[in-house]
Amino acid sequence: METSGSVILEVKNISHSFENLKVLEKISFEVHGSEVVCILGPSGCGKTTLLRIIAGLISGAQGSVKINGLETINESTNWQDIGVVFQEPRLLPWRDAFDNVTLPFELAGKKPSEADSRLAKKALEMVNLSDFESSYPYQLSGGMRQRVSLARALVTNPRILLMDEPLTGLDVSTREELQEEIIRIWRERKMSLLWVTHDPEEAVFMADRVIVLSKRPTNIKTVFPIDLPRPRSRSSEGFLNTEKTLRQLLS
Repeated sequence: METSGSVILEVKNISHSFENLKVLEKISFEVHGSEVVCILGPSGCGKTTLLRIIAGLISGAQGSVKINGLETINESTNWQDIGVVFQEPRLLPWRDAFDNVTLPFELAGKKPSEADSRLAKKALEMVNLSDFESSYPYQLSGGMRQRVSLARALVTNPRILLMDEPLTGLDVSTREELQEEIIRIWRERKMSLLWVTHDPEEAVFMADRVIVLSKRPTNIKTVFPIDLPRPRSRSSEGFLNTEKTLRQLLS
């Protein structure tokens, strides 16, 4: 496990219901500096709900979420510390790739400066889209649109990136290529990743630790360390055995 030891994210006793439907029940875990943690669970167990609570996009949950020791609902929490990548790219169709990447600065109430523009260009370069900064979403493939979404999340240089099944819907080749790309960026940026997935293979490839969730009402079944060296070979015996174990834990 490649961690710096410091706690970047602390999730404590998170419970949440939608009307009379209990979804999450006392979920607690931590994410450390430069660590990749995957949240793995069956479809419909509340993985996305949990991530949205952590991101501050769903209110009313019981428990607490702290990033760098500060409650996420606290006004003093630095918005630049958190990046979010959703299942769908959610790009604005009337803005080209570059202007989609600079959107976080505008949402924070500021006009992008020259320094911000340089950061946007660097973010697009990191996801290998420097030649497409003037392209509009309709001109890009699904994988390229998700790269723009990733660049938008990276532009503020967040300390933690929240990933909500970001590669769902992509073909196998594109998905594996982006997994490798994100690991490369993770190494360069030395940030933390919290990655939601329903795919044990993806969890084994990406994670230092996997938090395995139960069915609803959802709690943590186990926290499983991935003790495999990087880069990881999907066809190695250790990889395949670990994937098999995670599939058994899901059942």
